[in-house]
Amino acid sequence: MTTAVHRSDLIVAPALQVTVSRIPAADPLALFARRGGQDGVFWAQPSEGRAFAGIGAAAVFSADGPDGVQRAAHWWHAVLDGADVQAEAGAPAAPFCLGGVAFDPLRPVDAHWRPFGGARFVVPAIAIVVEGETAWLVISRAGQSVSASADLWTQQLAKSGNATAAECVADDAAEFRAGVRQAVEEIERGCFDKLVLARQVVYARRSGFDPVSALSRLRADYPSCTSFALAVGTTVFLGATPERLVRLTGRTLWTMCLAGSAPRGRDPESDRRHAAALLADSKERREHGFVVAAMRNALAPLCRELEIPESPVVATLPNVHHLKTPITGWLRPGETILSVVEQLHPSPAVGASPPEAALPALRRYEAFNRGWFAAPVGWLDRDGGEFVVALRSALISGNEARLFAGCGIVAESDPDRELRETELKLMPMRSALEVAGP
Repeated sequence: MTTAVHRSDLIVAPALQVTVSRIPAADPLALFARRGGQDGVFWAQPSEGRAFAGIGAAAVFSADGPDGVQRAAHWWHAVLDGADVQAEAGAPAAPFCLGGVAFDPLRPVDAHWRPFGGARFVVPAIAIVVEGETAWLVISRAGQSVSASADLWTQQLAKSGNATAAECVADDAAEFRAGVRQAVEEIERGCFDKLVLARQVVYARRSGFDPVSALSRLRADYPSCTSFALAVGTTVFLGATPERLVRLTGRTLWTMCLAGSAPRGRDPESDRRHAAALLADSKERREHGFVVAAMRNALAPLCRELEIPESPVVATLPNVHHLKTPITGWLRPGETILSVVEQLHPSPAVGASPPEAALPALRRYEAFNRGWFAAPVGWLDRDGGEFVVALRSALISGNEARLFAGCGIVAESDPDRELRETELKLMPMRSALEVAGP
């Protein structure tokens, strides 16, 4: 990885005192619910039996500009070098941090995304990590004591009150359709092969939105997805994404290509027909193929070996079918998970093909700033980490919730069909936040 920061004195990383101890069975979401106005993080993969949450901040990295990933890598190395860890046998790796970066680091930050900036990673002061049936309490101190009382992990989840009705206050459906038409014209002229356009829908509710209840629903309804939340003060970015960007354990990485969509059927037989039609759809297979080729090209310089199946499979979620190609690789010496993140983002699954065409085109077509939507969000520890693509997500700020969805546009794309696809992808967050669609 080429580094933009060479002087260690540019990196502010406190020396952490970290303790890891086993605790009785616990729900990490109960800890996240008690964060108050502190920073908070949440991560759950129910189908894999892994979850964690943290509140407070023992160490924080934040930056703007195009080199945020590289600077975060230097900061994290400094954190690890200065950490003194006392852990019981069998404990998970510590310390760990969770954060991410903006989709387009050169685009001016909108007011509602300002708490997150261009890049932000946090080491929680108090965290609960659950692996299978075992729960662990991780306390990180940076020169001051951190109190952790037993009720932090035994409290019940916060219950939502009597929420008032939510009102849709902004929907760029018309602009989205126009963008699809313009993108198809540019594709036909050979400007690029594929472009992923995003749509934003904004809801307002006088009583606000409850991120804890939303996360509880997402976790229960989409167990094969990764439910996540990053909170800075009263602003919360959360979602349940089906797409892993990369997982690294040791030198082995796993990633996937997820592109191409079809609706679920009304009954088992029609559902099977929809899945079979998706596999046979030339438009969807072509869109998926662009992503696979780009991922192969991006990973080849970083990996000594790659395993990529020749054909995709159908990945089925409660609301939609997707085409999916899993990829396994073995990282070359000297490369890290953050160098992989830097190389992969933005992939054609969320940007464009060729990838270098993505950001300039999206600045022309999308009137709103994606912020962290469709960007890398994930966690790091001493052994590696994992990043997902922040899809099926929303930003809660004040009494507003901004919901996002995107679609891959190719030469055969139809504006109305693509708009219907965004409706399918908005369903998880609309349901979780209890807002009505069209």
